[in-house]
Amino acid sequence: MTLGALMAVTLALAPQSQDRIREQLPNGSRVLVQRVVDRDDFALTLALGFENVPETAESHGMRHLLEHLVATHDGTIDGELERAGCTLTAFTTRDGTTFTISGPADQLPRAFATLDKMIQPTSITQDRVARELVILAEEEAVRPAWARFFDAAMEAAYGPAALNPFGNLEMLGKLPAEQIQTAQARMWGSGAVSLVVEGGIDPA
Repeated sequence: MTLGALMAVTLALAPQSQDRIREQLPNGSRVLVQRVVDRDDFALTLALGFENVPETAESHGMRHLLEHLVATHDGTIDGELERAGCTLTAFTTRDGTTFTISGPADQLPRAFATLDKMIQPTSITQDRVARELVILAEEEAVRPAWARFFDAAMEAAYGPAALNPFGNLEMLGKLPAEQIQTAQARMWGSGAVSLVVEGGIDPA
Protein backbone atom coordinates (compact mmCIF):
# COMPACT_ATOMS: atom_id res chain seq x y z
CA MET A 1 0.00 0.00 0.00
CA THR A 2 1.28 3.43 -0.92
CA LEU A 3 1.73 6.19 1.65
CA GLY A 4 -1.12 8.10 0.03
CA ALA A 5 -3.40 5.10 0.58
CA LEU A 6 -2.18 4.89 4.17
CA MET A 7 -3.29 8.49 4.70
CA ALA A 8 -6.68 7.69 3.21
CA VAL A 9 -7.11 4.80 5.64
CA THR A 10 -6.36 7.12 8.55
CA LEU A 11 -8.88 9.70 7.39
CA ALA A 12 -11.48 6.97 6.98
CA LEU A 13 -10.82 5.65 10.48
CA ALA A 14 -10.77 8.99 12.28
CA PRO A 15 -14.53 9.66 12.24
CA GLN A 16 -15.36 6.36 13.95
CA SER A 17 -16.84 6.39 17.45
CA GLN A 18 -13.72 5.03 19.20
CA ASP A 19 -11.36 7.47 20.80
CA ARG A 20 -8.39 5.25 19.89
CA ILE A 21 -7.98 3.36 16.64
CA ARG A 22 -4.95 1.23 15.85
CA GLU A 23 -4.44 -0.69 12.62
CA GLN A 24 -1.57 -2.68 11.12
CA LEU A 25 -1.62 -3.08 7.36
CA PRO A 26 -0.44 -6.18 5.47
CA ASN A 27 2.89 -4.54 4.53
CA GLY A 28 3.67 -3.83 8.20
CA SER A 29 2.73 -0.16 8.17
CA ARG A 30 0.84 1.09 11.22
CA VAL A 31 -1.90 3.67 11.66
CA LEU A 32 -2.86 5.13 15.03
CA VAL A 33 -5.63 7.67 15.62
CA GLN A 34 -6.04 9.05 19.13
CA ARG A 35 -8.87 11.49 19.82
CA VAL A 36 -8.25 13.65 22.90
CA VAL A 37 -11.27 15.27 24.53
CA ASP A 38 -11.16 19.06 25.08
CA ARG A 39 -8.20 19.54 22.73
CA ASP A 40 -8.49 22.08 19.93
CA ASP A 41 -5.23 21.16 18.22
CA PHE A 42 -3.67 18.13 16.54
CA ALA A 43 -0.33 16.49 15.83
CA LEU A 44 0.14 14.43 12.67
CA THR A 45 3.31 12.34 12.65
CA LEU A 46 4.84 10.29 9.87
CA ALA A 47 7.71 8.01 10.89
CA LEU A 48 9.83 6.14 8.36
CA GLY A 49 12.23 3.27 8.92
CA PHE A 50 15.48 2.97 6.98
CA GLU A 51 15.36 -0.55 5.61
CA ASN A 52 15.38 0.74 2.02
CA VAL A 53 18.04 3.43 2.49
CA PRO A 54 21.24 1.82 3.75
CA GLU A 55 24.13 4.08 4.73
CA THR A 56 27.86 3.51 4.41
CA ALA A 57 30.88 5.56 5.38
CA GLU A 58 30.80 7.02 1.86
CA SER A 59 27.14 8.09 2.15
CA HIS A 60 27.17 8.85 5.87
CA GLY A 61 24.43 11.37 6.62
CA MET A 62 22.40 10.89 3.45
CA ARG A 63 19.31 10.02 5.53
CA HIS A 64 19.65 13.26 7.50
CA LEU A 65 20.14 15.18 4.26
CA LEU A 66 17.01 13.56 2.82
CA GLU A 67 15.08 14.71 5.89
CA HIS A 68 16.01 18.30 5.01
CA LEU A 69 15.26 17.91 1.31
CA VAL A 70 11.86 16.32 1.92
CA ALA A 71 10.85 18.87 4.56
CA THR A 72 11.78 21.84 2.38
CA HIS A 73 10.50 20.18 -0.83
CA ASP A 74 9.80 23.06 -3.25
CA GLY A 75 10.42 25.82 -0.71
CA THR A 76 6.74 26.64 -0.11
CA ILE A 77 5.80 24.23 2.69
CA ASP A 78 6.95 26.26 5.71
CA GLY A 79 5.18 29.40 4.53
CA GLU A 80 1.93 27.59 3.74
CA LEU A 81 1.86 25.91 7.15
CA GLU A 82 2.74 29.09 9.04
CA ARG A 83 -0.11 30.98 7.35
CA ALA A 84 -2.46 28.24 8.58
CA GLY A 85 -1.10 28.47 12.13
CA CYS A 86 0.75 25.15 11.82
CA THR A 87 4.35 24.08 12.33
CA LEU A 88 6.53 21.34 10.87
CA THR A 89 9.33 19.63 12.79
CA ALA A 90 11.57 16.80 11.63
CA PHE A 91 14.42 14.77 13.06
CA THR A 92 16.51 11.75 12.13
CA THR A 93 17.83 9.03 14.43
CA ARG A 94 19.69 5.80 13.75
CA ASP A 95 16.34 4.05 13.36
CA GLY A 96 14.43 6.44 11.11
CA THR A 97 13.14 9.87 10.26
CA THR A 98 10.08 11.52 11.78
CA PHE A 99 8.03 14.41 10.38
CA THR A 100 5.41 16.06 12.59
CA ILE A 101 2.90 18.74 11.62
CA SER A 102 0.92 20.34 14.44
CA GLY A 103 -1.68 23.08 14.54
CA PRO A 104 -5.36 23.95 15.06
CA ALA A 105 -7.66 20.94 14.76
CA ASP A 106 -9.54 22.39 11.80
CA GLN A 107 -6.28 22.43 9.81
CA LEU A 108 -5.82 18.65 9.88
CA PRO A 109 -6.91 18.27 6.22
CA ARG A 110 -4.23 20.81 5.26
CA ALA A 111 -1.67 18.81 7.21
CA PHE A 112 -2.56 15.67 5.27
CA ALA A 113 -2.33 17.61 2.01
CA THR A 114 1.11 18.88 3.03
CA LEU A 115 2.37 15.39 3.84
CA ASP A 116 1.00 14.21 0.52
CA LYS A 117 3.00 16.98 -1.16
CA MET A 118 6.15 16.10 0.77
CA ILE A 119 6.14 12.49 -0.41
CA GLN A 120 6.00 13.51 -4.06
CA PRO A 121 9.36 13.40 -5.88
CA THR A 122 11.25 16.67 -5.73
CA SER A 123 14.13 17.63 -7.98
CA ILE A 124 17.50 17.25 -6.26
CA THR A 125 20.43 19.10 -7.81
CA GLN A 126 24.01 19.66 -6.68
CA ASP A 127 23.19 23.32 -6.05
CA ARG A 128 20.28 22.37 -3.80
CA VAL A 129 22.42 19.85 -1.92
CA ALA A 130 25.10 22.52 -1.43
CA ARG A 131 22.53 24.91 0.07
CA GLU A 132 21.31 22.28 2.52
CA LEU A 133 24.89 21.43 3.50
CA VAL A 134 25.32 25.04 4.62
CA ILE A 135 22.34 24.58 6.95
CA LEU A 136 23.70 21.26 8.18
CA ALA A 137 27.01 22.95 8.96
CA GLU A 138 25.14 25.48 11.08
CA GLU A 139 23.42 22.63 12.91
CA GLU A 140 26.73 20.89 13.48
CA ALA A 141 28.21 24.04 15.00
CA VAL A 142 25.64 24.04 17.80
CA ARG A 143 25.54 20.30 18.49
CA PRO A 144 26.07 19.76 22.25
CA ALA A 145 29.21 18.08 23.52
CA TRP A 146 27.23 15.19 25.03
CA ALA A 147 25.84 14.30 21.58
CA ARG A 148 29.33 14.12 20.09
CA PHE A 149 30.54 12.02 23.03
CA PHE A 150 27.59 9.64 22.68
CA ASP A 151 28.19 9.26 18.94
CA ALA A 152 31.86 8.48 19.49
CA ALA A 153 31.01 5.91 22.17
CA MET A 154 28.44 4.18 19.96
CA GLU A 155 30.81 3.95 17.02
CA ALA A 156 33.62 2.67 19.24
CA ALA A 157 31.35 -0.02 20.65
CA TYR A 158 29.47 -1.11 17.54
CA GLY A 159 31.56 0.01 14.59
CA PRO A 160 30.15 1.06 11.19
CA ALA A 161 26.66 -0.20 12.08
CA ALA A 162 26.39 2.62 14.62
CA LEU A 163 27.31 5.59 12.44
CA ASN A 164 25.85 8.71 13.99
CA PRO A 165 22.64 9.96 12.35
CA PHE A 166 23.96 13.49 11.81
CA GLY A 167 26.42 12.51 9.12
CA ASN A 168 29.75 13.50 7.62
CA LEU A 169 29.44 16.78 5.73
CA GLU A 170 32.62 16.21 3.75
CA MET A 171 31.32 12.88 2.42
CA LEU A 172 27.87 14.32 1.74
CA GLY A 173 29.45 17.02 -0.40
CA LYS A 174 30.88 14.31 -2.66
CA LEU A 175 27.60 12.45 -3.23
CA PRO A 176 26.15 12.84 -6.73
CA ALA A 177 22.67 14.33 -6.78
CA GLU A 178 21.45 11.34 -8.79
CA GLN A 179 22.31 8.97 -5.94
CA ILE A 180 20.37 11.10 -3.46
CA GLN A 181 17.43 11.32 -5.87
CA THR A 182 17.32 7.52 -6.10
CA ALA A 183 17.43 7.20 -2.32
CA GLN A 184 14.54 9.67 -2.05
CA ALA A 185 12.36 7.40 -4.17
CA ARG A 186 13.36 4.31 -2.20
CA MET A 187 12.70 5.80 1.25
CA TRP A 188 8.93 5.84 0.63
CA GLY A 189 8.87 2.19 -0.40
CA SER A 190 9.60 0.94 3.10
CA GLY A 191 6.97 -1.08 4.95
CA ALA A 192 8.39 0.42 8.15
CA VAL A 193 5.96 3.35 8.07
CA SER A 194 3.85 4.63 10.96
CA LEU A 195 1.23 7.35 10.71
CA VAL A 196 -0.09 8.82 13.96
CA VAL A 197 -2.81 11.43 14.46
CA GLU A 198 -3.68 12.70 17.94
CA GLY A 199 -5.55 15.62 19.41
CA GLY A 200 -8.94 17.24 19.02
CA ILE A 201 -9.89 15.48 15.80
CA ASP A 202 -13.24 16.62 14.38
CA PRO A 203 -15.43 13.54 13.77
CA ALA A 204 -17.55 15.40 11.22
